[in-house]
Amino acid sequence: MSTYMYDFLISIEDNWQEVNILISKAKEVKESDENLYNALCRSITILIVSHMEGFMKNLVKNYIDELNSKFEFKDLTKGVQRTYCLKYIGDENQTDKIEKLIEKFEEYNCNLSHEAFIFDKNKNPNVGIIQSIFKNFGINKVFTRFNKSDILNKVFENSLFRTNEIKETLKNDLKDRLSSFPFNLDEVIDKYELKKENTGSTLWEDFIKDMNQKRHNIVHGNEFSNIDDIHSLELRKEKIIVFQYVLILILSSSIK
Repeated sequence: MSTYMYDFLISIEDNWQEVNILISKAKEVKESDENLYNALCRSITILIVSHMEGFMKNLVKNYIDELNSKFEFKDLTKGVQRTYCLKYIGDENQTDKIEKLIEKFEEYNCNLSHEAFIFDKNKNPNVGIIQSIFKNFGINKVFTRFNKSDILNKVFENSLFRTNEIKETLKNDLKDRLSSFPFNLDEVIDKYELKKENTGSTLWEDFIKDMNQKRHNIVHGNEFSNIDDIHSLELRKEKIIVFQYVLILILSSSIK
């Protein structure tokens, strides 16, 4: 029987098809129609952020479905229980009320809903939003997990071939382990050196900030020219897919 996280993993690249179509068209008209080429590149810049926003929402939904299908409420981590109860209490300092509500939810074996764990509607997937979503599941400072990963940081050598190679290897590592439960992801976490929180800013944070800033400049009229060529955009898209796979890995590894 397939798992929610496996099905979500398999859907990732299909969800990028409209962006792939625009990339192909931009390559086709690059030398023959400058205006269309620039319009396509600007559109791709915006859509990449849109797809990342949709990914974060669906990551939370599939993770919650996975938890509901595998665990009773009493078996969930205290962090997940508390985050869910805060949806109803609203004040994290109301410790007694939260504990009493946890007891009631355990008694009735309540299913989680994803709304308690996700950001408000129409929020760009910036570093703070991504951090806060993972914190809701008890994973603090998720970007610091990337700091020591020599394999993943090779995407910043900006080789499209190498980035694609890392993407496919990571995807296959995940497919082998997410298809059935329990996931047994410790070896994959070790392989990509994602086990420990580290200190300092990461290249991935800078990458996400830059992605959001470029989208912001276009959407809000700060930039009317095309600031990225199609090779840079295709590479950005591939980096984002690697990033998405890593987020799936880190979150799925927390299901014990």
